[in-house]
Amino acid sequence: MALELRCSYIAQTDGYLPAGSVGATTAFVLVEAPLPWPADVGAHPLLAPLAPVVGGARARLQAVVPQGDHGPDETQVVVYRRSAGGFVRYDRIERSVPTGDLVAAVAELLEAPAGPGGVGAGDAITDVLVCTHGSRDVCCGAGGMRVHKDLVARDLPGVRVWRTSHTGGHRFAPTAVTLPDGRAWAWVDADFLERLVARTVPVTEAVVRDRGCAGLDDPFAQTAESAVLGAEGWGWLDRARHAEVEPGGGDHRRVTVTGVDPHDGGDLVSYRAEVVLRRVVPVPDCGRPLDEARKSAPELEVVSLDRA
Repeated sequence: MALELRCSYIAQTDGYLPAGSVGATTAFVLVEAPLPWPADVGAHPLLAPLAPVVGGARARLQAVVPQGDHGPDETQVVVYRRSAGGFVRYDRIERSVPTGDLVAAVAELLEAPAGPGGVGAGDAITDVLVCTHGSRDVCCGAGGMRVHKDLVARDLPGVRVWRTSHTGGHRFAPTAVTLPDGRAWAWVDADFLERLVARTVPVTEAVVRDRGCAGLDDPFAQTAESAVLGAEGWGWLDRARHAEVEPGGGDHRRVTVTGVDPHDGGDLVSYRAEVVLRRVVPVPDCGRPLDEARKSAPELEVVSLDRA
């Protein structure tokens, strides 16, 4: 396929902004599902029965390529649930369950308390989900596979790297999601992800690829909070964060973003952001000219940010 017809190339060339493009979710449900995956992973025979349970919990289902040493009749499930109150992280609980009991097990994990009851739930693990869903999008399949292979070869301590199904935003491929922080990232490579999980990449370099935090419900809030991350640095992600979007305003919203440090006597940091709808951009389809795009998406931008 010609480079100029690849969706990711088109989006980068035209300067698409990724902030605010991640779908909000109360939980990520990672289920090891053997390849091949259909374009709609919800149609996978193993995963299709999970749709009512996962959808009813407003969670996001992610297929991942099996990598554990489990029995032939067992399936590994990893559930990340949004922390209560101001968002800090997604809490992890995981188990290997009988495949025949998968639906009931996922329902239980979505309700059960996280912590020592989950296999490995107390371990300090960062999960990196790299989209390699080629049947959904060519850019994800080609670029994602290169990133995944390179990152796995680095054998980063405390980091698990997964091949995963569509994470949304294929125009930003290669894409990745990091957990437990629940952030989605655009146009990633292995060098960027290695420095990202270690928090050694300059935060100002990272935020230009930040699609936002899935733990915040509103795209305007995600966009504002991403800008605050750029202003405050990586320590911002250790705070309990909350974003309030003023009602009304149409294409222009005022957002108040606050973060509380639970380890410093409740120290509070607050910002006021002005977020505008910069434009509505076509969502390119790989292999088709941009003027044949069948979908469009809002593109948000922070035009002012003031610390209170």
